[in-house]
Amino acid sequence: MTHKTQSYHRENEEADHEMAMIIDRALFRHPRETFPPNREREVRPYDYWKFARMRAAFEAAEFMERNFPLAANLVNRVDLLRHACSIAPAGGDVLEFGVMDGRTLSVICEELPGHSIYGFDSFMGLPEDWRHDRRKGEFARGGKIPDTVPSSATILAGMFSETIPSYLATTAEGTLSFLHIDCDLYSSTRDVLFGLRDRIGSGTIIVFDEFLNYPGWREHEYKALMEFGESGVTFDYVGFASSYLSVAIKVTGCKH
Repeated sequence: MTHKTQSYHRENEEADHEMAMIIDRALFRHPRETFPPNREREVRPYDYWKFARMRAAFEAAEFMERNFPLAANLVNRVDLLRHACSIAPAGGDVLEFGVMDGRTLSVICEELPGHSIYGFDSFMGLPEDWRHDRRKGEFARGGKIPDTVPSSATILAGMFSETIPSYLATTAEGTLSFLHIDCDLYSSTRDVLFGLRDRIGSGTIIVFDEFLNYPGWREHEYKALMEFGESGVTFDYVGFASSYLSVAIKVTGCKH
C-alpha cells in the first residue's frame, strides 16, 4: 500500500470516527434533564438543532463538490482571508463590510498595505434578525468605532444604503480590488453587491464570511450572490474555509 493510499484510508477512518462521535453526542439527552429511573430508556429526546447543523454541513459539502472541487481549502477563515488578499489585483480600493472590532480589517491592512482601505459598519449591530441565535442588535458596539480598529483604514460609519453612495461620490472611479463581506444578512449583502455593481469588475476578489455551512445559509449571503450572478456577473470560486462558513470568489466578467 502506497503512502498516498494509506493517507487516504486514514483520512476516511478519521472522518468516519468523527461522524460517529457527532451522531452519538446528538442522541444524548440534555445534561440538565432528569427522568424517573424506570422511564430513562422510554424517553430520550433528540437535539434536532444539532441535526440541523449536520444537515447544513452535508449540504455545504455537496455544494462544494458540485461547484468548486478544485478551489483552495484554507480550512479556517483567517487563512482564507490572507489567501484571498494574496491574489487580489493591485491598484484598486479595498472594502470591508462588517468591521465590528476590526480584527479581520487588521488582517486586510497587513496583507494589502499599498491599497486605499475602507471599513463600513453602523456599529449598531445587525439591523434585523439573522438566525434564532443572532437577533437584531447582535454585535453592536454602541454606535462607536472601537479603539481596536486599525488607523490605516478609513471608516465610514452608518447604514450601507447611506455610506455606499457617499463612498462612490467621494472616490475616483475604478475597479475594486478586494471586498470582504461580513454582514451576514441577505438584505445587507444585496445592498453591497448591487450598490457597488459599477465598481465591481473582472479580477475583483470577494470573500463572503458567512456564505454556507449553517442552517438557513441559502437565504442570506449565498442568495444575494446568486441574484448578483443572475444580473450578468460571472465568477469563479477560488477558495473556501472548510471548518467555517467562508468562501472566496474571483469576478470574471460583469455586464454593465
